[in-house]
Parts: sequence; C-alpha cells; structure tokens
Amino acid sequence: MNTPVPIDQLIDALEAQSDSHSSYLDRETGEVYAISEDAISLSEGETDSVHLIAAWQEDLSTQIKRDDIRTGLLKAIHGSHAFRRFKDQIVHFGVREDWFAFRRRAFEEILRAWCEENGIEIKASQATIRR
Repeated sequence: MNTPVPIDQLIDALEAQSDSHSSYLDRETGEVYAISEDAISLSEGETDSVHLIAAWQEDLSTQIKRDDIRTGLLKAIHGSHAFRRFKDQIVHFGVREDWFAFRRRAFEEILRAWCEENGIEIKASQATIRR
C-alpha cells in the first residue's frame, strides 16, 4: 500500500536536485530521499548545459510581455553557461521572484502528472510561506 506524498515535499526535492544530487521517493513510506551522484555511481561524462534546458524555461521567456526582458532571457538560455546567464538576467530585469513562482508552479504541474502516471497519491499543498 502506498502512502500519500505531500506535493510540497516533492516540489522541494525537485528544486533541490542538482548535477550531483538526485531524489528518490519511497512509495511505501512516502518519504523523499536525496542521493548523491557518488552514492549511485552516475556516469562520469558531463552533459552540455544547453541540452538540460527544460521546455518550461523556454515557456517562461516567451510569456514575458516586455520585449527587452523576453529577448534578454531567450538569449541567456542558449550556449555555454546558460543557467548562470539566465539567473543574472532575471535579477537584472527584476523578475527573480516571478521566475521562482513560475518555476514552482511548473514543478507542481510536472509532479502532479508524474504522480498520476505512476499511481502515486499526493496530498494537497500546505499553506506555507516559502523563501
């Protein structure tokens, strides 16, 4: 029997993932664990950051109404060091908090679909203030 998992816990785990850490969901207990790259012996080759850009990052950049911000963000997410340049641009244009709110909503949509596809019951979001 699977234990329902709080959606906030899944979102937090997804936000915390990096090149060196992944998350694991224990379906029986509902616990989410962080696992280091070393612990699970991931491949040693590096992936070009351009290939890691998710579609929802493109979506954010194309939804921006101001041409200068949209152009700056779209330009930032291509080429080497795309993530660093993107973060610099969201600070420069003063849309950092908007980005994090959008990102969290996108993660929630992704995780709800993933849970549905995998038969994982989720608990509703807690009304907590983050950041």
